[in-house]
Amino acid sequence: MNVQPLSRDEFVDALRKGMGRAVQHIRAHGDAGVEDLLLEAATRSLGYDPQCEGSRGDWLMTMLSLCTDPAPYHQAVLSTFPASREHYDIAQMADMLLQLAQAGSEEARRALYDKFDRQEFSSEWLLSHEIIALDGLDGLLHVARVLGRRLATDPDFWLSGDFLYAVREERGANAVDDALQQASTTDADIRRFCEALAVSGSEPSAEGPYALDAFLNDLNEGNRNPRLLASRFARQGGDIEHRALFERIEREVQPHLIARMLRVFAIRIDPPGGIERVLRFARHEDSAVRQAAIQVLRRFSDDRIAELSGQLLAAGSLEGIELLGENARPGDFGRVHQLLPSAAVDQHAHDLALSIVSTGRPSPSPEAADCLIWVYEHNPCSFCRQSAVDDLLQLGRLPEVLTAECLDDSMSEVREAAAASPLGERSGQRPG
Repeated sequence: MNVQPLSRDEFVDALRKGMGRAVQHIRAHGDAGVEDLLLEAATRSLGYDPQCEGSRGDWLMTMLSLCTDPAPYHQAVLSTFPASREHYDIAQMADMLLQLAQAGSEEARRALYDKFDRQEFSSEWLLSHEIIALDGLDGLLHVARVLGRRLATDPDFWLSGDFLYAVREERGANAVDDALQQASTTDADIRRFCEALAVSGSEPSAEGPYALDAFLNDLNEGNRNPRLLASRFARQGGDIEHRALFERIEREVQPHLIARMLRVFAIRIDPPGGIERVLRFARHEDSAVRQAAIQVLRRFSDDRIAELSGQLLAAGSLEGIELLGENARPGDFGRVHQLLPSAAVDQHAHDLALSIVSTGRPSPSPEAADCLIWVYEHNPCSFCRQSAVDDLLQLGRLPEVLTAECLDDSMSEVREAAAASPLGERSGQRPG
C-alpha cells in the first residue's frame, strides 16, 4: 500500500494518540524531519490517560526499530531515565529499557536496577515487573528484599494485597510461594515483605451502611469525589433512603447539589416513581444538572426519552447523544454527525467519543458508522478508538486504509482485531 508522508502536525497528532499511521510513516519515509518528535515521545508519556491506556513502550520500540539508526533514541532513554520523576514517563521508559536489557544491554539492566533500588516513588509495582521479567525468581527476591527494607524505614509505605497476583499467575503460585518462604527464613527484609503482604491480603473489604444524612454531609463538604460518594450511596443506601434522596433532589435549589445527588440513580438504582421525575431535570437551565439527568435516562428505553433526544439534536445540541443507545430513531445519527466539530479540544472530543461508542452496546447501529469514524480520527483516547474500531468491524464499515493502519496501532487489541478481520486476513499483513 502506498503510504503518503505525514506533515509534522499530522505526525504529532498520530504520536500523541498512538495511531498506526505514525508507524506507517516511519516505515515508508524514515525519521528525517521528525527526530525531535520521536525523542520527545520516547522520553515522555504522551497518552491522553496513561493510567487506563497503559504504557506505549513496546509500540515505540517497534517504531524505533524501523529507523535507520535507533541508537540515538535508545541513548536518550538511558540518559533521561535516571532523573525522571513522572510515574508514567518512568513506566514507559522502563518497558523500553527492558527490551534493551533482554537484548543484552548491561547499561539498560543497570539503569533499571539502580532506579528501582533508590525507591523514589510510592508505587510498589513501578519497575518491579521489569526486574522480575529480567531475572525471574531471582528478580522477585531482589524486589522483595528492597521493598522489605523500605517497610522498615518508611512508615507511610505499604503493600497492596494483590501485589503478587500477576507474578503468581505468570511464574506459578507454588514456585513463587516456595521461593519467598525459603528466602524469608534467612533474610529479614524478605520476611518483613512477606508479613506485610499477609496483613494487607487479610484486611476485610466489607462495607457498612451509608446513611442519607452522612451522604448529604459528605456532598456538602465538597472535598471528596462526588462520583465515588454517589456510587457508595447507591450500593449501601436502602430503598427508603433512596426515595428520601429523590424527594430532597426535588426540593433542592442549588444546581451543583442536584447534579451530585442525581448521579446516585445513574449507576444501578432506578429513580423512585419512574423516569417522569427525571425528565424535567434533563431540560434544566444548568448544564451539569442536564448532564446528570441524561446519565440516569440513558439506561432506559422510552418514547419520551427518544422525543427528548430528538428535540436536543434538532436544537443543535449534542447533549442528546448518550440517549440514543436505547432510543435512536432513523436519522438521529446523521444529525449527530452534522453537529460533530471538525476540531475539538481533547476533553470535549473524549466526552463526545464516550457518548458515541456507548450507544453501540451491545449492537452498534449501521447509521452510526460516520460518527464512529469521527471518534477514530478526533478522539485522543486509545480505548475509545478501540471501541470505535470494534464497532466498525462488527458493522463491516472499517475502511481498508484504516484497517491497514490499525495493524500498527499502539493498542494490541486494535492490532489483533484488525488482523483477524476479512480485510486484514486478505492483506496478509500481520500486526506490528
